Amino acid sequence: MRRASPSVDGYDGRWPDPFTGCWYLPDVHQPVKGCSMAGKFEVYEDKAGKFRFRLKAGNGETVAVGEAYETKAGAKEGCAAVQRAADGASVVEADS
Repeated sequence: MRRASPSVDGYDGRWPDPFTGCWYLPDVHQPVKGCSMAGKFEVYEDKAGKFRFRLKAGNGETVAVGEAYETKAGAKEGCAAVQRAADGASVVEADS
């Protein structure tokens, strides 16, 4: 199934999300019906025996990787900390 594309279907005000591939409707900033947006955290053990997490977008692309933790519980708490910190976070430009 092909997603709607302004370049093919004529511009209707939709805009794409680069991480999910979903198109958003103008003004309401809501994904087009039928588009899955849910990302997920994956906790894993690295080659050094440490635990890490990666945040994956709805399209499976890795968008963030956490530091190394000694325990799986520590990595899971790292996931929770990112969730808390990102809730309502604004985007700002950093000073060079």
